[in-house]
Amino acid sequence: MAEGEVQDNIRKALFRSPAVDQAQSSDITDTLMSKLQIEQDVETSVRILHKEQHEQTLKQLRQKLKDLTKDDWRYQPVNQLIGLE
Repeated sequence: MAEGEVQDNIRKALFRSPAVDQAQSSDITDTLMSKLQIEQDVETSVRILHKEQHEQTLKQLRQKLKDLTKDDWRYQPVNQLIGLE
């Protein structure tokens, strides 16, 4: 290459707007989309897990309430024990 041609190429590169390679841009987009998809999947899974845990806790509490009402006849009422009745 001649010296003038090298300087011309440098000048063209200097005044050219920065361009992003299409493949690199696609890779960045794919990576970002993958991260967002994983994040959304994790949030959805956590939300579902919390809902299932809450439903299980409610089910256990309902069962305990049923058990307590079955055994309620065995014990004197609390108000009667402390003298309010």
